[in-house]
Amino acid sequence: MLSLTQPEIENKVPLKKEPLEIKNKSMSVFDDRSSYINSHRMYFAYHEKISNGVVLHNIHHEKAAKWIETELGNLIVKKHYKYSTIARIQKYDYINVIYLLENELMIDIEDNGYIVIRFSEKSEASAMEIDKKLRKFAKPQKSGRNIYLLTQGQFGIDLLSIKNKKPTMDLSMNYNDDLLDVHKHLLKTLNKKDKSGLVLLHGIPGTGKSTYIRYLLHSIKKKVIFLSPHIAGNLDSPSMTTLLVDNPNSIFIIEDAEELIKSREGSATSNISMLLNLTDGMLGESLGIQVICTFNTKVCNIDKALLRKGRLIASYEFKPLSYSKTQILLDKFGNNKLFRETECTLAEIYCEDRSLETTQDRKKQIGFIN
Repeated sequence: MLSLTQPEIENKVPLKKEPLEIKNKSMSVFDDRSSYINSHRMYFAYHEKISNGVVLHNIHHEKAAKWIETELGNLIVKKHYKYSTIARIQKYDYINVIYLLENELMIDIEDNGYIVIRFSEKSEASAMEIDKKLRKFAKPQKSGRNIYLLTQGQFGIDLLSIKNKKPTMDLSMNYNDDLLDVHKHLLKTLNKKDKSGLVLLHGIPGTGKSTYIRYLLHSIKKKVIFLSPHIAGNLDSPSMTTLLVDNPNSIFIIEDAEELIKSREGSATSNISMLLNLTDGMLGESLGIQVICTFNTKVCNIDKALLRKGRLIASYEFKPLSYSKTQILLDKFGNNKLFRETECTLAEIYCEDRSLETTQDRKKQIGFIN
């Protein structure tokens, strides 16, 4: 972010001797969904015109703001901004800044990477030139290393990028041998362009489903978007359709998807239709989106249409490690007195605070360690 002291923020941009004034005061310029300004309303208030606009995504906002103030400073008539501060070091970071320029131009910059250039008919050419310049500040995509979460932005659904740290582990040591062939198949298929389909990963809690997905995604060169089961149940909403169309050849992850994929038999309602169309219907063929679902229930409880050949890329059940692999890991971590004559889940093996117990004690427990 921009790191400016308070005097710099106040004096960085010299205002014109005849500052722009609000002409239309009949409506609020503040946004209904946030605590700051709606730039479309503000444009109308200043110019009494409905603006045209260009929206840029995933822009390095602090670099863009610095470029505007340096290269377009002589055109800036007024600036409105909201910033956060760290008092101890007197650091001020823009959250949102709106520049009003000459020739009925406006640039709205948000710290989530959104930039909106607003303009009238007479300033369209200038707006397009600014658009070209600001595109050079686009953030690089780190495919397979970041995952995206859905958030509500000023202009609808937004994607928030978070780092996906690759687990440090030996796949062959931490999982049963039958996963290795499935892993090779997933790497080959999920990296294909314009290929839709569904991956089902299931098993009891603690067997390493989520950890494996994190490991897998570091070898996939596609955008990965995480959906909660609740959001995934609304895939047929207009806002979600826009998200799908804007992100072709992406991978969607839905964890704990039991309710979404359960059998439609005996159920009055179902949210599965959109998922079926997305993974092997007209929409799937057009967008090339692949979906990975994890769940804890048995395969016999899910809708049979999901298992259809042509839709299903792979289905794999994560089970406790085999006896031999369990002993290898227990010996490696010095826990060779734990569970000496049984199979274990990864959660049981890696749990640091797990107290020693006998095989007989373990058989008396109900449920599994998450």
